[in-house]
Amino acid sequence: MNADSGQQLEAESASSVRAGYAAPESEIERFIASLWEEVLGVKPVGLHDGFFELGGDSLLGTKVVSRIRESFQVPFAMRQLWANPTVARLAPIIEELVIDDLLENDNQDEPRGKPDGHV
Repeated sequence: MNADSGQQLEAESASSVRAGYAAPESEIERFIASLWEEVLGVKPVGLHDGFFELGGDSLLGTKVVSRIRESFQVPFAMRQLWANPTVARLAPIIEELVIDDLLENDNQDEPRGKPDGHV
């Protein structure tokens, strides 16, 4: 085996290790991945990486939950992280909470009663 063949085999092995990696795409996915990278000290965090498989535990989960609540101003619970431990599963949960919060705040601004403004 020559040096070029050895380097090619090494490159193929390295790429097959990361073949399951899917990069976060949406803003919320990137936020979660970045947060996990910071809290867990692991880079890169992909869409399908599991929080607990990457070394997360209940103490680190509490930090993640707190940062999500603070950043998005939503009622995010620890059980949501436990039930949805990947970026891909967690992002839609947070997105739904944000949308619900926006809709709730929007409805509070509307006058009560009939749509034409009569009560």
